[in-house]
Amino acid sequence: MPKATSSAPSSNSQTMEQLTKRYQQLNDRKIRSAANLDNAKQQLEAIKDELRRAYGTDDIAELRAKLDAMMADNEAKRQNYQAELDTIEGALAAIEQKVAATEDPNPNGSESK
Repeated sequence: MPKATSSAPSSNSQTMEQLTKRYQQLNDRKIRSAANLDNAKQQLEAIKDELRRAYGTDDIAELRAKLDAMMADNEAKRQNYQAELDTIEGALAAIEQKVAATEDPNPNGSESK
């Protein structure tokens, strides 16, 4: 003989009012999520537009290659700048030595009488 289903609420059953409230909360979350998604899509499109204007592309691989090229160029410029400063510093040290030698003709520090 089949068991008769009970129409009495179980300990975890919810009333229609609770279910309606729960549905409304979930629906509100869905609406907020959809709005957030739309906002994120607009922001992404704005960023892509900015990238296309600034770098001619919004392709990640192309942008990464451009960045690598820029970094290599910057490193080469930095090395050249350092070499130029080293050259200037060496020339300045040589000039300072010549000036010091002309100001103090006796390098021993003893005075001639």
